[in-house]
Amino acid sequence: MYFPIIKYWVPINWALAIVSDAFKKTYIGNPPSLTLIIREINTFRAGLALLCNYDWVPIPIAYPQVVFLAVRSYFIICLVSRQYLIGDGAPTREMVCFPKKKE
Repeated sequence: MYFPIIKYWVPINWALAIVSDAFKKTYIGNPPSLTLIIREINTFRAGLALLCNYDWVPIPIAYPQVVFLAVRSYFIICLVSRQYLIGDGAPTREMVCFPKKKE
């Protein structure tokens, strides 16, 4: 079945109803405990809402951007890391070839 409306809040309402019934039946002894349980459920709900907010970026749109950035970053790192040092004390001095001038 497909439901066009997001119903992530239904289990949270169910949990709050169970906590309310437990308080009415005195399974939860004092109101500060009830407040703490409700606060924890609310924290979970806030995290779930934050997760649902990140769901608006579809993967097919984000994937090419990530690949583009990864390929360009790899190219720049390779470009910089494969440069030879030219100097008297450089360990790669013999590897650098200078073309001879034609006279």
